[in-house]
This record gives sequence, structure tokens and C-alpha cells, in this order.
Amino acid sequence: PLFRASHNGWGELCQGVSLGVILPLHAFSIHTRPVLAASGGEAAVVSAVWSYFPWEASIPIVLLFYASNINTALPDVPADGRVGRQTFPVRYGETTARVAHIVVLGLAIVSGLLVFPAGDYHALKMTTVLCVLPALALLFWLAAFLSSDASVRTNRKRCKRFVMASSVVQSVFLF
Repeated sequence: PLFRASHNGWGELCQGVSLGVILPLHAFSIHTRPVLAASGGEAAVVSAVWSYFPWEASIPIVLLFYASNINTALPDVPADGRVGRQTFPVRYGETTARVAHIVVLGLAIVSGLLVFPAGDYHALKMTTVLCVLPALALLFWLAAFLSSDASVRTNRKRCKRFVMASSVVQSVFLF
């Protein structure tokens, strides 16, 4: 491969940016192109995509995918270390990776409140009650796994529970 991001320590960030910015920007440009081209030609399309793309919406998505990539690399630490993949958990250790995962996931959940247009308080309240508060509550529950021994090397089953519990938190946030 030309660019082996997971082998040189950039895999999590590259996936976060690819899935959180590049993919939504591409989809946005595809869906708005017919309308924008009809109203001002091709030059207007490029300008309008950069102007109207909801950049603030990409913040929680990038953080969510970054956290998710850290989480899904946890069970593979022994194998990744053997083959030279420099994933976040291999570089910084499993405990640090779990803490970083929880912190970044918490930032993703809280930054999700930035997505709402000013003045749309009903949607903001509903999302806070239905998604953000339950996700934060589950995130605190997930933090309880940090005090337990969830090392892959000593207790693989507990590590898988941490990964699955984190997936539940992410799913509630995405709801």
C-alpha cells in the first residue's frame, strides 16, 4: 500500500477525518450539485459547497470515528504489536487508550450539541434528553471499566465487554 496509516500511527486520525469530513463533504456536494448548478453554473457549485457545508456538524463525527477506531483496536493489541502496526493502543498502552477513548467519546457527545441551528431550542432539548444525557450516563458507566482489570493479555473477555459497552454508548449517541 502507498500509505500505510495504521503502521505509522496515523490510522485513527485518517479514518476519523475520512469518515467525518471527506465522506459527508462528498455526499453534500453530490446532493446539492443539481440545485447549485441550475442556479449559478459549475463555478457556483464549488463556492457554494464550501460556503454552505455544515462544518460544525463534522466535529462530533470526526471525534466519534476517532474514538471508535481507538476502541476497536483494543482487542488486537498483541497481534498489532507483533506485526508492527502502530495503533493508538499499541503506542500508548491499553489503559491510556481506554482513557483517551472515553475522553474523546465524551467530547464527541458534548460537541454534538453544536450541530443545532441557533434558536431551535425544541430540537436541542429533545436531543439532549433523548441522546446526549443517556449517552453521557452510559459513558460514566463505561468509565467504571477503567478501574477493573480489562487487559487483553490478562482478561480478554473483560476487554471485549469494554469494547461492546462502548459500542452501546456510541449507538445511543447516534440514535
